[in-house]
Amino acid sequence: MRINIVPALIALAAGSHVAVAAAETGPAAQKLAASPESIAAEKVVVIQNIVVTPAGNLGSADGRHTLRLKGLVGAGYDSNIYATEEDVIDDYYGRIMAGFESVHRYNDSFSLGTDVLLDGKAYADNSDRNFVGGQARVKGAYKGEAITGNLALDYLLMDDPLIQTGERIKRSLYGANTVWVREMATGGIVVNADAHRTDYLEDQGGFVAEDNNYNSYVAGVRYIHQHNERTALWGRVGFGADLYDNDNRFQDVTSVSAAVGGDFALGDRSTAFFEAGVDSRTYSDEFAPTYDDDSVIAPLLSIGLFYPMNTQGDVLKLRAFTDARNSFTANAMQVVGGEFDVRHRMSEQVTAVINLSQVWLNDYGAAPGEDEASRSTFTPSLAVEYAMKDGVVLRGTGRWTISEASNSTEEDYDRTEVFVETAFAF
Repeated sequence: MRINIVPALIALAAGSHVAVAAAETGPAAQKLAASPESIAAEKVVVIQNIVVTPAGNLGSADGRHTLRLKGLVGAGYDSNIYATEEDVIDDYYGRIMAGFESVHRYNDSFSLGTDVLLDGKAYADNSDRNFVGGQARVKGAYKGEAITGNLALDYLLMDDPLIQTGERIKRSLYGANTVWVREMATGGIVVNADAHRTDYLEDQGGFVAEDNNYNSYVAGVRYIHQHNERTALWGRVGFGADLYDNDNRFQDVTSVSAAVGGDFALGDRSTAFFEAGVDSRTYSDEFAPTYDDDSVIAPLLSIGLFYPMNTQGDVLKLRAFTDARNSFTANAMQVVGGEFDVRHRMSEQVTAVINLSQVWLNDYGAAPGEDEASRSTFTPSLAVEYAMKDGVVLRGTGRWTISEASNSTEEDYDRTEVFVETAFAF
């Protein structure tokens, strides 16, 4: 039986550095982790989370070569560009993105995919926030009778908000990752490895950029039992390490995790998934004397629902999760979050998207007699997409962020963002 590895690979990525970056930075990093050849197979292009049906085909007639050009032009308003509680500064900005995706299939077994996207943003009054970045990925894939695998090299330069402070900090992420699947009669084994480098390009809060630069290494193995085409169970173990350039503020960490999970059908259309486990993290020292956080055992949990409400394209997605990540104010913090996302197709060309996101952060360490630092961030958003024609999608978005910190030197902040984007693909 050929196993359905898509849910398995999504869950597999949960322990990777790229996935953590995606959780912190949104669509840019999530797109970095996507497969160029899978996008090509679906005959769509995704840019800034906007799905565009290309207006033409620049590939070969036999389908062995696929080339798609893509771009985005946008303008927006940010009511709090520095995510501060006092002396709030707002500004308007313009944004341009341009790039391409290509896939070359050498034969039925080997393919090479490339995804390049340049990203530029310019502010009206605060030129220090102007940004030129983007992403690049080259991915080789192999597909055999029983073994499927890929090896990818990637680079990402971004300034998306940090999950713990809301600040837009310029940083780069580059490295390599590989995933291999050995399919068997009733399931399969998935092996992954990931090595990435993160460099902060500007200071943040109470530390200089160099203090937060580090190398990240992840490896894991998962066994999947495929009960049928829509139901699978799995168990996994993972190993990881974050090694910082210095110990001025952060401590090196190694982690071992184990979890079980599955995805299964609910009725004719819906799919649910779950994963539960534990993450044991060992740091080289306490974050600060008396914090008693050099060893942390954290729960892992992820549950979700994908529900196509009808055949017209209305979709409901729900997700809740908890995991552990490195913190700016202790060695580690527990992250608990939930997300509600619904897409309603108002007409053949117009779609409304409502998203509600809530995240709680709580440090695992604190000085004696003090409570652990924590933060609550609520982010509702509303977007309307208008597919003008093949190759062009217009989207208007309003997003609000309410973030409150407790027992911490970090600041509360509120942020209102309104932006209009036009995405193109050919």
